[in-house]
Amino acid sequence: MRLTFSTDHYQNTSTADEYGRTLYIVSTCGFLNRKTTVHKVNSTPGSSNYLMKLAAIKCGLFGSDKIWFRGRRIQADRLMAMRGVLSSSRCFVGPDNRTYKWKIYRSNCWLKRDGDKHDQLAKYHQRNLGIRKPSHPPYLEISESLRHMLDHVVMTFIYAEMLSKSE
Repeated sequence: MRLTFSTDHYQNTSTADEYGRTLYIVSTCGFLNRKTTVHKVNSTPGSSNYLMKLAAIKCGLFGSDKIWFRGRRIQADRLMAMRGVLSSSRCFVGPDNRTYKWKIYRSNCWLKRDGDKHDQLAKYHQRNLGIRKPSHPPYLEISESLRHMLDHVVMTFIYAEMLSKSE
């Protein structure tokens, strides 16, 4: 599955699937106390789309980040725990009770199951302008095996990207 971003700015964008259907809308406001909101676009056949607030991520200048996901407030460092003192990884437990790890780098993030060496389940691809490779907008490539937890992948990706830009 491929979620294509409408802009390079992952904190103010919409994502669409391979068929062009908008699935998520992400918006951010504030400067010192940023709040990023992730809305899920729900559509049912024969009716109009409506937005459901999926998550809110509040990053303050002081104190720990907070995440509200599906109506529950969670300390960000509990939801996505850091492994090791100098680690660039953040782990979370999915709805299937498996542990997943976002490998966070400045240029991209990728997701794997904790314990697997190289099995990339999701990977972010930055926009390519087409100089040496075909051009494409930014997108998140997600394994079909994660379709059941797509909301978790999107929300944790947004937070992992926020971490990659702040570290």
